[in-house]
Amino acid sequence: MNEVEEYILRQSEGQREVMLYLHELFVREYNLSPKIKYGIPFYFGNKWVCYLNPRKIGDIDLTFLRGSKIKGFDGVLETRDRKMVKSLVLDVNESIDEDLIHQLMALAMELDNS
Repeated sequence: MNEVEEYILRQSEGQREVMLYLHELFVREYNLSPKIKYGIPFYFGNKWVCYLNPRKIGDIDLTFLRGSKIKGFDGVLETRDRKMVKSLVLDVNESIDEDLIHQLMALAMELDNS
């Protein structure tokens, strides 16, 4: 078990389930390398692609490091007055929109490979 998986297993039940799903998706389908940076799981391709940030209010931010370059998802991705990164807030009590995750990851991977 790696440090990211250990980190995920320490989260609350709802956050743990969502984070494990995303972790497996990022590693297996997108071939990203997980590492703990700044105390949370980051996922690397050529550069930093995204990170998972479990928030104290119980949801999870799926944050894209080059989110400012992902176009067409206004109202879906939040900036919170940040200039470069954008986040998709995942409510652990709702089902995950897998199509949306795949669309965003495809764009993030395209940016990572450019």
